[in-house]
Amino acid sequence: MLIQQTNWQALKGKAYGLTMPTLVGTININTDIDVDLTAINSFIANTTSLTIDVPIFSDQTQQSKARNLVEILLFWLHQIQQQARQPLFEHGQIIGVQASTQTVTGVQLALPYVRARATIDALSWLITTINTLNNTKNSEELSKHQTLATKTCGRLISKLQRLSPSGSNTLRFLKAAHTLGMPWSNVADNVFEFGYGINLRWLDSSFTDQTSVIGARFARNKQLTANALRKAGLPVPQHFPVNSADTAVKFAQRLGFPVVIKPMDKDRGLGVAANLKTPEEVCNAFYSARKVSRKILVEKHIEGQDYRLTVFNGKMIWAILRMPGGVIGNGKDTVASLVETLNDDPLRDRHIHSPLKTLHLNDEAKTLLAEVKLTESDVPKKGQFIRLRRTSNISTGGTPTAATNVHPDNQRLAENAARALKLDLAGIDLIIPDISQSWLHTESAICEVNAQPQLGATTNAEIYAEVLSSLVSNNGRIPIVLIIGDQTAIQIAKQLQILWQTSGKKIAIASNQGLWFNDTQIARADTVLNTSKAALNTSTVEAIIAVSSTAEIEKTGLAFDHCDVVIITDYNNRQPSMTKCYQMVLSHNIKTVITSEEQIVDYAKKLNVSHIKLVSESDTDASNSLIEKLSLAAAQELAIPVQQ
Repeated sequence: MLIQQTNWQALKGKAYGLTMPTLVGTININTDIDVDLTAINSFIANTTSLTIDVPIFSDQTQQSKARNLVEILLFWLHQIQQQARQPLFEHGQIIGVQASTQTVTGVQLALPYVRARATIDALSWLITTINTLNNTKNSEELSKHQTLATKTCGRLISKLQRLSPSGSNTLRFLKAAHTLGMPWSNVADNVFEFGYGINLRWLDSSFTDQTSVIGARFARNKQLTANALRKAGLPVPQHFPVNSADTAVKFAQRLGFPVVIKPMDKDRGLGVAANLKTPEEVCNAFYSARKVSRKILVEKHIEGQDYRLTVFNGKMIWAILRMPGGVIGNGKDTVASLVETLNDDPLRDRHIHSPLKTLHLNDEAKTLLAEVKLTESDVPKKGQFIRLRRTSNISTGGTPTAATNVHPDNQRLAENAARALKLDLAGIDLIIPDISQSWLHTESAICEVNAQPQLGATTNAEIYAEVLSSLVSNNGRIPIVLIIGDQTAIQIAKQLQILWQTSGKKIAIASNQGLWFNDTQIARADTVLNTSKAALNTSTVEAIIAVSSTAEIEKTGLAFDHCDVVIITDYNNRQPSMTKCYQMVLSHNIKTVITSEEQIVDYAKKLNVSHIKLVSESDTDASNSLIEKLSLAAAQELAIPVQQ
């Protein structure tokens, strides 16, 4: 067999430079078997329907053959999990290569995971697919294998998708956090935390941990929203709740056509029908809306463009114009052909998480075509916009474009609307003929406020990073010191804590003996991983000192992916596990390593640690013990003022 995998160890913590919990295991490659790497890449690309640049290799020594094949495994493992919307943004790492026999090479791997079983299932599918492909003897077998692999891949991706974060916002926030180098992890369900300790913040999609519960409840009810905005002196359309089609027609006539029918308690344009001009259209729209809600409003239609203004912490941060689903004539193609061309845009798809949605010529589209005396077979004039949806929501096929010329009065209007509902992050939907003109001098109205808005990345790819950077202080980081050792380590931790407390910071010490804040124990004995996580999740903690043995790190990994200072107090050449532990730790982003062992200095250099401090008993004042010297060295690196 070409590829075999051994058992995997699922570390609950992070290791080998990865920012996620880490799987560790070995892939054995039979280098005596000829393999066509180009054919493997082509086959998997066709099976997964992914068109991407794939790795190319030329070196063919025994170790390089094994490494190259494993690099392909890592590449496609990442691509498949990304396609399934798993929040994994880094590739697995090769952490060791060793020839087991003349024909078998073992490659040790560290793989990031969200759910270990999901990552192992994806890797197992790849190994089975490649092994079967390598045993295929003719084109008929190849065709059968391609068909079967495509089906099994589809089932795998569907399975993984069920485990992925819900909504579009969450995955984009997580990706932005990874790009920023901001730590994140899952709290429960779709709630994720960003940052550590005092800088920790929670998000559920675009709900923050400071979003007003009352304001969010109001925003989910269009009538309550309108009442709150009206009391704040802000423009809203006149509307009436209705419970029958006849009542809807009655109030539509009272308001004067055209009108809008909308569910009171739904968003994303569900059940909304705008610009209704006849009693028949109102009745039909009422029955359509009744399919998604029992609470229906009839509202005066406001003529104008549909804008979404996003407000965060009292300031408008972005605005878009939402054009309704439709096509622009070119004087040559039919409406049907124009729709087909529009749907060729790779951003448009039926998938719920697609940035833009596929547009179909449904009954609504045909009705709107009839209003302008066209059919799907007719050819519109060049430049003529043909509207195929009554609403402008992206979810119904609308197209967003950036609106950069927002009048200051309109910006202030959006900010006041968010403030009226006590919302820290909100999407304000404003109907106005021209966003560059003040709402005070034109017919306009706020038709909806969304307390959990889709920020969207189509018009502003940086908006998620901008919100996170504003929400989470200092990129979520707090100073972290890791001390590796036994009895000496805890003494160094206490000595360093005494020095650090003079700066007024609230310092946590996490060890397998428990968790302390300054001088008070607040958690019982547990693993260092768990006490460290507890410290990282406590919003009053400003810095952490974690104390661990090499054995614990090897067993669980670390709770964090970054250390300002690592102090290593013990080293024994006769213990291979120590070398493994140091590789697990020092592959991370480490600012400074402090040690009294010259062997550690050499090892840290091999792992590209840039700042290493060697401290020994004979270094300085003989009256200071090694414990005190190591503590003082750490305090110096952390810029802690030390009284002489």
